[in-house]
This record gives sequence, C-alpha cells and structure tokens, in this order.
Amino acid sequence: MGKAIFQPKWWTEQHGSQWANLKEALHRDWDQTKQDLTLGGHELHQTVTDTLKQAAGAEPIPPRVVLPWEEAEQPLMYGVGARHEFGKDHPTWNEGLELRLKSDWDNQDGGAIKRKWDEVKYVVKHGYDRGARP
Repeated sequence: MGKAIFQPKWWTEQHGSQWANLKEALHRDWDQTKQDLTLGGHELHQTVTDTLKQAAGAEPIPPRVVLPWEEAEQPLMYGVGARHEFGKDHPTWNEGLELRLKSDWDNQDGGAIKRKWDEVKYVVKHGYDRGARP
C-alpha cells in the first residue's frame, strides 16, 4: 500500500509528468543542500520582505533544519507542479501566489501532509524555483 500524496484540485497528468522529469534531479539537489549545511549553511530562499515580516513577528521564521527527503518530496512536488500551473502568471514567487498555495495546502482533502504550511513554505518555494529550470 502506497502513501497518500496531496494533489491540489488543479493537479493534472501534465503536472505529474513534470514532477517525474524533475524528481530525481531535485532529490540529488536536496541531498546536496543537506551536505552543504556542514559547510556553514544553505540558501534560505528568503527576501528582505520575508526577513522584515519575521522580525516584526508577522511571519514565523522557517526552520534551519533541512527536512529528510521523505518529508521534503511532497512539498517539492507541490512547488514544481505549482510552477507548471501558475508560472506564466507568476514568474517569480510573490505574496499572491503564496497565499493561493497556502490555501490549497491548508485545505487539502485526504492527503497525508503532516507539516503545516509555515514548516514547508521554504521547501515548496525551492520546488517552485527549481521547476522553472529546464
């Protein structure tokens, strides 16, 4: 019996195909990111606006711990699919896009998501950013 996977209402076979094409590359990228942590840190995918919101207490500070692949795969897949679905209208991550993705994540039906949006937002964004690359 396989694990349940969250797929938002807009998810199609094309999103699944895009994910299948990028999955292994992102898995290797994720492993490299974890390795890079031992060298003093990693890209936080955070803008000045994010930093200011966090400093003001309006947004939680994302964890510095990189999730293991088993927990990162689903948010990465979601980000890649979101890039395929919304990338034309949102070539870069922005507040409007984030609100849409957060809503889908928080209101999913029947998925196996265990983590809250604030815990995976940076992973989803990583998938979104990487999904733009050929």
